[in-house]
Amino acid sequence: MSLSLSASPSNTRVELQVGERRFTTLATTLSAGSTFFASLLSERWEDSRSADGSFFIDADPDLFAHILRYLRRGVLPVVFDKIRGFDHAFYQELEAEAVYFGIEPLHEWIKDEGYLLAVTIQYSMEEVKSQGSVVSNDKVTVSGNTERSYYPTWETERLLRKDMCES
Repeated sequence: MSLSLSASPSNTRVELQVGERRFTTLATTLSAGSTFFASLLSERWEDSRSADGSFFIDADPDLFAHILRYLRRGVLPVVFDKIRGFDHAFYQELEAEAVYFGIEPLHEWIKDEGYLLAVTIQYSMEEVKSQGSVVSNDKVTVSGNTERSYYPTWETERLLRKDMCES
């Protein structure tokens, strides 16, 4: 069963088998933002469909989910963990997929490390001396890629009871 994509491309559903996962979307969603899919969905590749009518895409389905989300809505992927920060390996892999699928704006955003500007971190700290007086109270906002080091120090004060000092 062969469906012509040129008949009504905006309403033509496309089934993609990406690794072990299946994705369904519209032909225009794929071809509008990707030179790879614009070529694949042209009539000259119509015979490359599988027997069930889907296209097999040899790619990581987890990464492809981000690619498809970007093609559908322009959503840029922000992968950030409070403990580990940005997943730079993920961005390298996604950049390679963006290049492969011919999605230049996504490729440029990752190459230019635009994701680093997507997260800001606010923190505050207070330095308190032994009698409870506040020495400084700083509130700081930094980008998600800023590395901060803290070197707390403790001071010990020797307190003597008055009766021990008198002889």
